[in-house]
Amino acid sequence: MKYHILHHQSRPHYGLQVADYCYWAIFRKWQTGERTWYDRIKPAVRQELELFRAKSKYY
Repeated sequence: MKYHILHHQSRPHYGLQVADYCYWAIFRKWQTGERTWYDRIKPAVRQELELFRAKSKYY
């Protein structure tokens, strides 16, 4: 089966820019406690998961 991988550049793709901003805001909240940017997107955040809370890797 033939397949193609399509990779959009994030610079002109607004959806990727929005996703990157949201990730960055959530990262800042968890890493440094800075909530300014997170509070702006909080109404749109449905759920956050602490995937590595146990600090163990299960595959």
